[in-house]
Amino acid sequence: MVARVGPTPIEQPVFQTALSRAGLGNLPLEGDRQKLAQIVLEHLIEEELFLLAAKKEGLAVSDQDVEKAYSRNARPYPWGAFRRTLHQEHLTSSLYQKLLRRHLLIDSYLHHMFARLPPISGPQVAAYVKKETLRLVPARVRVRHILVPTEEEAKLVSTELKSGRMAFAEAAHQYGKSPDSQHGGDLGWISKGQLPPVFDHCFSMKKMQISDGVMSEYGYHIFMVIEERAQRLETEQEARLRVRDILRRNQEAGAIAETLGKLKAKYKVTINEAAFSHAKTSVSLAKNG
Repeated sequence: MVARVGPTPIEQPVFQTALSRAGLGNLPLEGDRQKLAQIVLEHLIEEELFLLAAKKEGLAVSDQDVEKAYSRNARPYPWGAFRRTLHQEHLTSSLYQKLLRRHLLIDSYLHHMFARLPPISGPQVAAYVKKETLRLVPARVRVRHILVPTEEEAKLVSTELKSGRMAFAEAAHQYGKSPDSQHGGDLGWISKGQLPPVFDHCFSMKKMQISDGVMSEYGYHIFMVIEERAQRLETEQEARLRVRDILRRNQEAGAIAETLGKLKAKYKVTINEAAFSHAKTSVSLAKNG
């Protein structure tokens, strides 16, 4: 046991998995590893405090909620890629679902806590906006997209589309291997850098142009830009909405800090320094050798 939060132990395997996911073994210096391990443990302690508080309020998460969250998180990934991503994160599907249940319960508790906060007032927003300058809204494009596994298939699909023998939505349904194929390949509006680098290719395309296959680690992508929005200054209304969001996040962060302080006073937290050091060393040795 690495730590105990009230009645709840934080076991060494849980801590080691969290350290591995945080990339502890990639840090060469002992001082950096120590700092990261302390941050990871503090995060686990805070999670346990919130879980205790959530259970105290009678909150719970159903199996159906976990299954919906799993499906929602897996949906943006091409077929098979989500499981590979979990493996790279040192997670099995079962362990990931356990983590999801914890996080959903914490989210539920925080949602209840935030619902009790007072609303952000108009004068608060106006005072903050006066100190701000209007910001740039980045250029955006609305994109249709087809992902296929091979270069040969990409050439075939691209040729069919450019010749007009198939509509893009039809080709996406027939050939596409990514989740957006169920929606005719429509990715919606994206900005540069929002998605993996391969999607930035869209910003070098003309409206209604159909690309050749563009290779990535997922396969070959065929893009079509169907709408464009140029970079511009935000409107005053957009600035007010942005500022209201900033003030709300600051308010929520203050509520979290205050609640954690109360929970730490209520539940005793003890740390096993020997187990902490052993877990930290074990992860480092495993990663290096």
